[in-house]
Amino acid sequence: AESSARRPAIEDASRALAQDVQSERGLLGAILLTRGAEEFAILMSSLPPLLPQDFSTSVAREIWLALVACIECFGVVDSMLLEDELKRRGVLGANVNSAHIAACVASAIQSYAKHYATRVLEASVVREARRRLTNVATTMDPDVLDAEVSAVLEEVLARRKVSNSAPLLKQQ
Repeated sequence: AESSARRPAIEDASRALAQDVQSERGLLGAILLTRGAEEFAILMSSLPPLLPQDFSTSVAREIWLALVACIECFGVVDSMLLEDELKRRGVLGANVNSAHIAACVASAIQSYAKHYATRVLEASVVREARRRLTNVATTMDPDVLDAEVSAVLEEVLARRKVSNSAPLLKQQ
């Protein structure tokens, strides 16, 4: 009884965490606001490694992929390079527009970039665990399900453990 009484609070918290769009925008904007290669390198080395699927929206994923491409090509990124890369990929205007980029910049406070990145990664872990448990959840009793949720979260977190030496721009 106690397990099922706790479940709504857990589900509400994980639902809120699983789509932290403001943190995603803030992180992308903070990266766009870096000034020069040295500042950019310092910021990137302080962030956990992220994958495109760590972002909850297709817009954020497209912007992230374009940021990565700009960084790999030029070593830095700004809004003009980003828009050019989005055009090259065929998503500017179709899926992403200048207002999305402006929203990222408006949401950014550079000193919070590590916090933003951590929240993006945490939300990704919750989404992945939820996806893996969807089929199992309908067949298990509440206590077994809670144990399975804990086991999956521990496994996912261990697999995605943040390392200062791991590159942020990890491709898959």
